[in-house]
Amino acid sequence: MNISTRSPTARSYPTKASPKPDPPPPPLRARQVCEAMDMEIAPNNINNTRLKFKRLTEHGILAETEQGLFTQPQPQQ
Repeated sequence: MNISTRSPTARSYPTKASPKPDPPPPPLRARQVCEAMDMEIAPNNINNTRLKFKRLTEHGILAETEQGLFTQPQPQQ
């Protein structure tokens, strides 16, 4: 009689690979955000938006990849 040493609960199932996360959106300038929000393209509006982004960068909500370019921060792996 041939008895298997493997228990019936110790089956090996193929594991599903976790889906790759979507790439982050490209960095944007304050002027591009003002245009997307249909704000008047005035130096005052652009500067206020840029200053808001600077504050969000200080809190870690946004990341400044280059001077004046803002994007979502990359998740730590």
